[in-house]
Amino acid sequence: MVAACRPSCPFRRNGPNTICGSCGSCYADNLGRYSQALIKRAQWARFEWTRECLRSAEGTQVFVETMVEAIDASGYLYMRVRDSGDLFYAAYTRAWIRICQALSWVRFRFPTRRWQAPWVDTIKELAALPNVAVRPSAIHFDDEPPRVDGLAAGTTASTSEYTCPAPRQHNSCGECRRCWSQSAGQLATTRISYTAPRTRLNARHERAHVVAVIVSSR
Repeated sequence: MVAACRPSCPFRRNGPNTICGSCGSCYADNLGRYSQALIKRAQWARFEWTRECLRSAEGTQVFVETMVEAIDASGYLYMRVRDSGDLFYAAYTRAWIRICQALSWVRFRFPTRRWQAPWVDTIKELAALPNVAVRPSAIHFDDEPPRVDGLAAGTTASTSEYTCPAPRQHNSCGECRRCWSQSAGQLATTRISYTAPRTRLNARHERAHVVAVIVSSR
């Protein structure tokens, strides 16, 4: 079964030394739990629900309200949006602008390769919100972090040196919140994996849980 990360990440790049595909596929395609059919079906269901919502103004309102309620109910104050995929088109990005505006006390970070998109101005509108950091992601290992006007400092993945403290502290952010800072400098990480804290959400919010991976700051 093809993973939902592929159509939701149209600017992914595969090939030698690419961060996305140097191991043959994206981590969210065939690695670890992502390789399980149950996980893939669940992610497809959520992705299809999101796309269906965005087909109309009424559906978009349902998506926005569901996400706002789910994030607010979690009680978390720092959030990385999506565990895989990307800002796959402008309407999705505009919906997240509304979500972030409604949750001004929550800090959001969006890693993205969509800084190459022709509608990057919509992403810059998202990045202009005071509680949002949109960080452009590099394409290859050891690339310089991308510098994009209107976005926060970029990120890269290094095969040797890195500035992310997570690998030294059990793959946890700990007290570090640089990724959510609009003013923090460029960041380099290495291959790491982590599991976000689980929250118990009601049935309506379950659909939103994979769309938005929540990282606790408490």
